[in-house]
Amino acid sequence: MRKIGVVGLGLIGGSIALSLKANGFYVVGVETDADSLSFALKNNIIDSSARIDSLKGCESVFVCVPVSCTRETVEKVVASAGDDTIVTDVASVKGILNGVRGRIVGGHPMAGTEKSGIEAARAHLFENAFYAVVKYDDTLDADVEYVKDLVRLFKANPVVMTAKEHDARASKVSHLPHMAAYALSEYALKEDGFVGTGFMDTTRIAASNADFWTSVAFLNRENILRDMDGFVEEFFKFREAICDDDRERLKNLIESARLKREALTYRRVFLSEYCLDLDVKDEVGAISKVSKLLADNDINISGIQIIHSREGVGGALRISVKSEADYDRAISLLGIKDKR
Repeated sequence: MRKIGVVGLGLIGGSIALSLKANGFYVVGVETDADSLSFALKNNIIDSSARIDSLKGCESVFVCVPVSCTRETVEKVVASAGDDTIVTDVASVKGILNGVRGRIVGGHPMAGTEKSGIEAARAHLFENAFYAVVKYDDTLDADVEYVKDLVRLFKANPVVMTAKEHDARASKVSHLPHMAAYALSEYALKEDGFVGTGFMDTTRIAASNADFWTSVAFLNRENILRDMDGFVEEFFKFREAICDDDRERLKNLIESARLKREALTYRRVFLSEYCLDLDVKDEVGAISKVSKLLADNDINISGIQIIHSREGVGGALRISVKSEADYDRAISLLGIKDKR
């Protein structure tokens, strides 16, 4: 059997191991936490365990450790496995591997759950998700294609980019939003009081792990500082319009932002799914009726979300489907206006 190593058996590493095993690979797991390693072996998530210095013979190794120790771990894996092994990682900052010697292909699966740890691992975690595949200066084209092929086995969508491109983009759409959510929570929650669903939706990611995001902020420091400045500049446009009592300018700013955000949902610009919103009555069985209608017509629901606040949203239930064909049939069956 083809042998692949997975270093770090948390949510991502465990899910990669399960995906690899589902596709016929022999998976060697490396994990320093005894409970996680025991769980992985007991539940057949990996085939065997090893130390990080005994990975020679693996055709590739996935490094799935905290971002703060990714570079150090990758260097150890390269030294252990040798030049016959392709080493890839899952860190959310890719510039950290610039200059590392070896057959390195960066990776970043844009997937996860609210849960963490090996117990939450699942083989289908990456299905329909974007997966950044990063080529460094010395990366071989053939090694990039190899990682892309593995990513496709996970049923994810590989997107090739440079480390610079990845970190700049990730800063805008992931790292900056987390900093903004933390700041908004710190500002608005200085005293007890009521909050609305808008606040809860906007600050949901502020519940993310502090150690992880502190590491990310400093590892991608230059991009995040630049984007913080850009965000403040954009934010002040809204402030100035209100301060100047310029209603038309404020409305135009809001409308421009609204259309950009709506495009993400309805035109699949950066998402890997098609989304549709619909209004449902607050009664027993309302959601099951919708799901049954779609299931009876062979439309697979890949995601479902209940939207508690209907004001300005246009629906109380958001459903995601995988393909444009399913989207077209779903809006026809449910009588929803096409917003693409």
